[in-house]
Amino acid sequence: MDTATALRNAFSTEVGVEPLTDASRMGRRIHGVNLSLALTEAQASALVAALDEWQIVSFPNQDRNGMTVLDLERLANHFGAPIPHPSNLDDYVGGGSIKIKAVKDRPSTAVNAAFPDAISCLPGADSPTVYLVTNLHGSGPDAVPAVGGGQHWHTDIEFERVPISTSMFLVQHSPSRRGEGGAWVHNPSREPGFYHPASPQLLAEKYSH
Repeated sequence: MDTATALRNAFSTEVGVEPLTDASRMGRRIHGVNLSLALTEAQASALVAALDEWQIVSFPNQDRNGMTVLDLERLANHFGAPIPHPSNLDDYVGGGSIKIKAVKDRPSTAVNAAFPDAISCLPGADSPTVYLVTNLHGSGPDAVPAVGGGQHWHTDIEFERVPISTSMFLVQHSPSRRGEGGAWVHNPSREPGFYHPASPQLLAEKYSH
């Protein structure tokens, strides 16, 4: 049985599958699956198999009022135990004992403080397993606009002895048009020494501007 048929058998005959770009490349967009509902064993197995085969799977048109961060954490448990993100840990690279930051010190609290009573994180975004991809961290009415880190070559926790198997994204807002130069987000220049001294020179040259 092919993966698309297994998805329809597990969820509904209305489930649709289409390539993100073309069928010869990784990635599929799956329609007709409500991720805010608890999964049966057959449904969970079908989704795991879909990710194994297509490497990237997208589920558009989720109900933004019904889909929560806690729903995403429940879904994540079918792919492996969710782990705290380094941004929510104290002394992650310092060699000391690692512990989870207090809620007041987590990125979600800083984002909620940027424009109080106007913009706030979804409930559950303060979970230790959640990493906020946002341009609001450090923002505010009196703050100087700045582009945060991340617009450079990096890995997401794959350097651990046991690397993570899956990353999940719950997208709330995304750019609607490209900026000057054709990029979605302006990529700031990186100061000398930003990359590890042992990095290939080509890496520093290509991604430092």
